[in-house]
Amino acid sequence: MDNFCTALIVPEPEMVKIWAEKNDCTHLAIEQLIIDQNLVKEILRDVAKVGRENGLAGFEIPKRVALVNLPFTVESGLLTPSLKVKRKAVEKSFYKILQDLRK
Repeated sequence: MDNFCTALIVPEPEMVKIWAEKNDCTHLAIEQLIIDQNLVKEILRDVAKVGRENGLAGFEIPKRVALVNLPFTVESGLLTPSLKVKRKAVEKSFYKILQDLRK
């Protein structure tokens, strides 16, 4: 298995709603929208574009992303009070998603 950059992304709910309106998906809940492969692909394209525009090397740009609906906050237990990511908490909360990204 090759190692490559992946990312968990918490999309802005308002942007997801706008995307849903443009793609006739307003009948779907946010939980259904964030697993829609068309939305995931569009966000991946945007992430890659921003990475290239900011001079990231190819290996620094995520090759796969997963959208999640749980914001990374101190209250959710995913950030420390100094706003550092609690890696073990993230790995525990998103274990299955992270495993799928690595396939």
